[in-house]
Amino acid sequence: MSDESQVVLHGPLKGVELGPAMLECNERERLFAFLVGSGLCETAGEAAEQAGYGRPFKASAYQAKQKPRVIAAIEEVARVQFRNLVPAVIRAAERVIDDPKHKQHVPLIISLLGRLG
Repeated sequence: MSDESQVVLHGPLKGVELGPAMLECNERERLFAFLVGSGLCETAGEAAEQAGYGRPFKASAYQAKQKPRVIAAIEEVARVQFRNLVPAVIRAAERVIDDPKHKQHVPLIISLLGRLG
């Protein structure tokens, strides 16, 4: 009996750890969700094609995106991708704050004070 937590994507996504929502999907749905949620494909139709869905890819993508488990998997992947951006965003904000001549210096400070107190 295999441990489901060890399930990973194949091909170029080999080794990607899967969260609970991704584990609810079959392999094709996982690949589709990863491609859409991570932004690796320009369109959902392109993601459907790369995930091995049938033609017409746009219709296949639409059908896949109607399934609650696929929606949850896309959101799960997107949350991880977003969290991975946080350090880069913080570094960029620090560069703007450290440069008083930057055109966004004051607006960024005001925005951060409003959000962070």
